[in-house]
Amino acid sequence: MRTILSLNQNWQFALQRPGKEKEGLLFTQVTLPHDWMISSPFDRNMKQGEAQGFFDRWGTGWYRRALRLEKKPETVYRLRFDGVYENSRVTVNGTYVGGRKYGYSMFTLDVTEALADGENEILVEVDNTTAPVDRWYTGAGIYRSVYLECLPERHLEREEVRVETRLETGLKNGAEEKASRQAALLTVNPGCEGRVRALLRETRGNAGAEDAGEKTERTPGAATPPPVLAQAEGEGVLALCVPDVQAWSDRNPKLYELTLQLLAEDAAGEKDGSDAPDITDELTIPVGFRSVEVTADRGLFINGEPVKLKGVCVHQDISCFGTAVTKELWRERLLSLKEIGCNAIRLAHHLYLPEMLELCDELGFYVYEEAFDKWTGGA
Repeated sequence: MRTILSLNQNWQFALQRPGKEKEGLLFTQVTLPHDWMISSPFDRNMKQGEAQGFFDRWGTGWYRRALRLEKKPETVYRLRFDGVYENSRVTVNGTYVGGRKYGYSMFTLDVTEALADGENEILVEVDNTTAPVDRWYTGAGIYRSVYLECLPERHLEREEVRVETRLETGLKNGAEEKASRQAALLTVNPGCEGRVRALLRETRGNAGAEDAGEKTERTPGAATPPPVLAQAEGEGVLALCVPDVQAWSDRNPKLYELTLQLLAEDAAGEKDGSDAPDITDELTIPVGFRSVEVTADRGLFINGEPVKLKGVCVHQDISCFGTAVTKELWRERLLSLKEIGCNAIRLAHHLYLPEMLELCDELGFYVYEEAFDKWTGGA
């Protein structure tokens, strides 16, 4: 079974300004997410300063962290960076394992061979010396979370899973919540070989990934799950018929939990002699059910009801935090937008932290998201 370790604590950071030598840099203790730019001095003569608030962003940041690990056999170890701005290079115990030029996307690195049993050192170089930069405040550094993913050799990949939902009946205009309960069909392609079990349950609440210390782990199946509403098992695409669901909308953002279990290849029973096969890996995904219709003469309809989008365009920085914005801060901002009547949001102009869409699903926002808004220049 998979285990996800947060590596946000116990980093050391040093900033190498252009023209300065790497040797002799003074490292200080920092906690991720970290934006070194927001605490940099103002420079009224800074190159491209207008777009960056005249914060002196130029330089190369160095992040290092010790990691003690008891390596387990038949386990894949991956470092997951949710966002590093920009031009990052990662080494583990002196071995280069990869990086990412683009500063807004999540990336994972297989570090199974590079990690040792016992003490390890992770070193991340973040190069912000190239121009041009973006026309908005970018921040600089490891400004999102970092995790160590400990996965079985046979495992599910979240990016490969494809889920589709369909309400079996549409709703009438002005339908009451009582009438919004209806049958639905959920199809899921787990994106892997082997036998998979899919279980749909009521949500357990907002128990997502936590920014915790090194000793805090998130392990699937640790808490008692709610009763199963529908399930299916087999290879390839699975179909779940759900007899009674609530439709998702901005006014009633009802979510469910879809748990995928990758079963052992031999499908052997548990050691206690039961017929239940062993579970190799498990992945839980929040899902909702809704219908969307757009017509030229009548506009947008969600679940059969007319909807007017009332939203804002936001950037990812927040005041004195710069771009080092946690999931909790985003929750506060989205709740404030809800209070003034917003039901839609445009995420300008790049990929956001992975939990952002989950928050919008949970709180009831229609989302206009972008991977980028240009083709040349900048990040």
